[in-house]
Amino acid sequence: MMASGQETSSVPTRETFYSNLNGTSTLEISLMASGAPACMVLRFSIVAVLVCTVGIVLKPWQRFLLEFCTLVLPCVIGVTLLSDFALPFLVIGIVTSLTLLWVLFKHITSNTTQTSADQKQLTLSALGDVTHSPQKLQFVTAYRVYAMITTVICILAVDFVAFPRRLAKTETYGTGLMDLGVGCFTLANALVSPEARGTFRQVKGFNSGLQAIGKAAISAVPILVLGFIRLASVKATDYQEHVSEYGVHWNFFFTLAAVSIFSSICLTLVSPHMSGILSMVLAASYQNQLTNQGLAEFVLHGDGGIDSREGLLNANREGLVSCIGYLVIYLAGVQLGRFLFLPRTLLREYFVMFLQLCIADVLLWAMLYVSVMSVEPVCRRSANLSYIIWIIAYSIHLLACFLLVEILSTVANHGLRETPKKTEQNDSPKDTQPIPDPSLISAFDYNLLLMFLLGNLLTGVVNMSINTIDYPPFTGFVTVTGYMFIICVVAQMLHKYEKRIKFW
Repeated sequence: MMASGQETSSVPTRETFYSNLNGTSTLEISLMASGAPACMVLRFSIVAVLVCTVGIVLKPWQRFLLEFCTLVLPCVIGVTLLSDFALPFLVIGIVTSLTLLWVLFKHITSNTTQTSADQKQLTLSALGDVTHSPQKLQFVTAYRVYAMITTVICILAVDFVAFPRRLAKTETYGTGLMDLGVGCFTLANALVSPEARGTFRQVKGFNSGLQAIGKAAISAVPILVLGFIRLASVKATDYQEHVSEYGVHWNFFFTLAAVSIFSSICLTLVSPHMSGILSMVLAASYQNQLTNQGLAEFVLHGDGGIDSREGLLNANREGLVSCIGYLVIYLAGVQLGRFLFLPRTLLREYFVMFLQLCIADVLLWAMLYVSVMSVEPVCRRSANLSYIIWIIAYSIHLLACFLLVEILSTVANHGLRETPKKTEQNDSPKDTQPIPDPSLISAFDYNLLLMFLLGNLLTGVVNMSINTIDYPPFTGFVTVTGYMFIICVVAQMLHKYEKRIKFW
């Protein structure tokens, strides 16, 4: 009987499975995140070799399968079966891509009639003078989409033992992969906001300001409705929830709505040009309240420090207070977006931007170290200063990586267009077509928030159908892969038929 009791106690319960987690290192999370840009390079190199050396023209369904296997499947594997091998997995992906690109380069050079001087001129042109003025910054799109893809993967994967507990949301302090979710989503929205893209018209006058704020509040109503729908469905189905994440009633959608409304108020009163300065002032003031005015103690332990959940304020203290931190992230994202969307024409200007992002990222990681050591460790529950810096540093790291991929892809496409082949049956430089951007990334971007809603719906269905923590790692991996395949198929079909479903 005692042996039986010991076996029973060793099986994790729902509560212990999600509670008291301390996260992992920021280095491991960054290595895992770097797999996304590596996936983009892998997909590009495979398509380039197939098209340019083998001469295969992929059919739409073949292209979809290839992109799913190169852009999404490695992300699922990276957080489940191979989560303990982030660095080797990343290195293998990069080495495979470089090998394929070397094969492509050898094929091109063996079929060219250029002189060495011409080749040097082409190389110099590709590195600096290539015109690159896209209507849409693909590296920003890639960041936004992969932030969503990772979130959608994790919200189901976390329910299986295949997903390591160190990557799940931390209880109080620490950094887990899932702690990035709402922070990165907030910053991703800010990057493409009208204020960031320079299409926002500053209102003048008190009445105009009130009208602008009113419009922002009205536009947030659909998101609030989604929040209430999620709240009702969670309570009605007795779905497991981690109260210390947002509180008893609060959820992700309420945070999005609050940030949308309050950012509109801030950017109505203050010019978007000043959003960076405003974010720094607000961050310093907020951290002062957390550290010196007892706000952190209230967030973590409630009134009187007795972990009370009595009353709406106590019950939802994490969600309510952390909105300030997410507002800071949004304002910083607006400033970052204004920098990213500055007019640029030549590829060398994008390379300069890449270097500037790298310098900013190094400084931010140094600031994070100082903040963690001298102020307070990263705390998702309060979205404190360290959390804010971490989200921005992590996001700039990813943006820089995706920008480098876009630069390399542009150079490669330019080389494929401009390198003439030996004259064979009237071949010309125009016969070589550039490698297109991933259609699956465009498909996700077309209905980004809808894919998150679909992921939440399917996650609920899976959890209500099976007891996920009873399944072995491989079964969990297969389940998450099938779930992601369904979401990707829906995204691709909606994009193919130009069905943008937007009711928020």
